[in-house]
Order: sequence, then C-alpha cells, then structure tokens
Amino acid sequence: MTPAASACDSVIAVVIVNYRTPELVAAGLHALFHERLQFPQLHVVVVDNHSGDASVDQLRELVRVQEWGSWVNIFAAEKNGGYAYGNNRGFEQAKSWLPHIDYYWMLNPDTQVLPGATSVLVGFLTEHPRTIVGSCLQDRDGTKQVSTFNFPSIISELCSGFGLGVLDKLFAKRIVCRNIPSVIEKSDWMAGASLMFSSHVQQELGHMDEKYFLYFEEVDYLLQAYRRGIFCWYIPESSVIHEVGASTGISDVRKQQPRRPAYWFESRRRYFLKNYGRLLLMTADFLWLIGHGCWVLRKRLTQREDLKTRPPKFACDFFVKSDFNPKNWINSSDK
Repeated sequence: MTPAASACDSVIAVVIVNYRTPELVAAGLHALFHERLQFPQLHVVVVDNHSGDASVDQLRELVRVQEWGSWVNIFAAEKNGGYAYGNNRGFEQAKSWLPHIDYYWMLNPDTQVLPGATSVLVGFLTEHPRTIVGSCLQDRDGTKQVSTFNFPSIISELCSGFGLGVLDKLFAKRIVCRNIPSVIEKSDWMAGASLMFSSHVQQELGHMDEKYFLYFEEVDYLLQAYRRGIFCWYIPESSVIHEVGASTGISDVRKQQPRRPAYWFESRRRYFLKNYGRLLLMTADFLWLIGHGCWVLRKRLTQREDLKTRPPKFACDFFVKSDFNPKNWINSSDK
C-alpha cells in the first residue's frame, strides 16, 4: 500500500513523550529522519515530561548538531503529569508550531520506525480518513509483539484472574489480548506505541484524559473513538521496533514482572468506573480476586514456579486499590 504523490506532501505531526530516556528518543529521531526522504513535511514534537535530568539539554544539543531544528521541536513540560498530559501538550505545541496538520502520529520514546512504516499508515488513512491506524510492533530480532486488543470487561477480568486455558478458549473473543494478525484487521484498541489519525479525528476526540497518569489512557481514548464510530485498524506492513517496557519496566509480560506501581491500579480503576460505573467495577474486581485466589491455590498444588510469573504482592495491592476498600470511594475526581 503506497500513498499517492500528493499524500507524500501530507503534514505529519509526530508526538513523542520522553521521561528520562533521551538515548532512546535520539535513536527514534534518527529513524524518522530517513522517513522524511519520502515525507518531507514530517515534523516531531518531543515533550519532555519534566525528567529532572539532562534529557532536554541532550536532545536540544542533538537537534543543534544534526541541524534538525526545522523539523524537531523539543518542548520542556512544566511538570510530569503523565502520558496523557504529555501527549496533550504535544498536540498543543504542534498546533502552535505548524500552520496546518494533516495527521498526528503518537510514538513511544522507545520506538524506532522501520523503512516504509509511515507510507502504509498514511496510505490507509488517505482512503479511510475517519479511522485510527496502528503499526506492527516488534522486537529488534523481528519477533512480533501483541499489538491488538479487545476492550477490558468483566469477562476478561474473570479470565485474567483464573488463568485457565479452557476459559480463554471459551471466551476467546472477550479476553484482552488477541492473536497476532498477519493481515489488516479491525481491532477494539491497539498499543499506543504507534498510533496515527487525522487532525479531524483528533479535533473530534479532543484531549486525552489527564486523570490517567500512566496506563489505560490509550484504551480510554480509543473507547471514546469507538463510541463515536471511529474504529481502529491494525496495519501489519507498518513495522516499528518497540523496546517494550524500557521506560517503566512493567509492560513486557514475557519477562518476570516487578511489583506494579500504584498508578497502574488507579488507572485500571478509573477506566472501569468512568466507562461502566461502580457496579460493573466492583463485579470485575470481585471476579478477578476470586479467580486469582483459585489460580494461586491451583499453582501451589501443581506448579509453584508459576507463582513467580505474576508481580509480587499483586493480589494485596489489587485489593487495596479496588472499590472493596472504602477509602477509594472518597476520591471525588473519579469521573
């Protein structure tokens, strides 16, 4: 899928949110530089989320040395308000910097686009403007990562808690993670590491919800799009290397997981409460806790080594941050 010559003149505003990963961002900018050979109107806004280290100075020096000032803008945010906050500042900065924008491209700081990744995304959006497209994320060795998902639900929480293959097969269309497709596929939501959409879609959706600090913000954003009839499409020909978990260390479920930070549970709780209400949230919490308890008991009796695959103190932290803890009801900023 190759865009027409006019599409190659499209103005693309790439938004990258950095937090203490300047080396990864630098590698990503070098990859985008090569994409500009076909898309000369590709511009990048790097939002530094108040890293508190030398990130801003290092990136600005890189831009100066490489003479990239015409297409790369390093913006220092006044605080670390989270991923949604950073992307919103990027949208705002791009609008104030560029007189016209055709497409926004959200890229994680730990990504490197491979040759042609831009072309196929723009090509699809040219033909289907009221959509959101995502790339095939992969490891450096070419191993593909799960990038397409179903929206979380009480059924998916039940399956997640129990960890039973028979339940996963029974509710295959409801569990969050999908199989990795080899063809273009419609999806509920996609990993926010590489998402492109038109400026008209961004204007219709508005800002991301800044009450999420990290995690679930892109799920929420794409759910709002879904409810407006703006659907997501996975484009496997657009390949992007993703150093999964490089910034937080908790995203790669293929590795031993560290203890989940409080903001993960808070974001999950907000997602369910905001979009489905307290009754469904408590039902989802209850089903997960019951399922997890059964899973732990089963593993203690059969495969104790599997107990290490879930984050330390996961169930305890989950309960403390759930709506079964009355303290969480006091939070007036839930919706």
